[in-house]
Amino acid sequence: MLDIFGKWLVGKDGEIDRSKLGNLVFSDREALKQLENIVHPLVKQAATMLIQRAIQPVIVVEAIKLLESDVRKACDTIWVTTAPEEIQVERLVRKRG
Repeated sequence: MLDIFGKWLVGKDGEIDRSKLGNLVFSDREALKQLENIVHPLVKQAATMLIQRAIQPVIVVEAIKLLESDVRKACDTIWVTTAPEEIQVERLVRKRG
């Protein structure tokens, strides 16, 4: 990822600074597409592995972009939840300041 976006994304703790990455990808469609091309295959691989190993009769996959990914093909049922805009904003402010 750093090869694509640059080492400036690394915070003082040595980890990718999610705030910096978010500011970049949510202001640049091409950067968002590049990030999704990196992350989506890994998410699909992880979800597939968890589904294959599960012994429970019901598995819940929480994924913000499930409908846009191939993981949806492994789902028998898809549930979508919503919240009023004012609650979404309040949650974002509380979580991210």
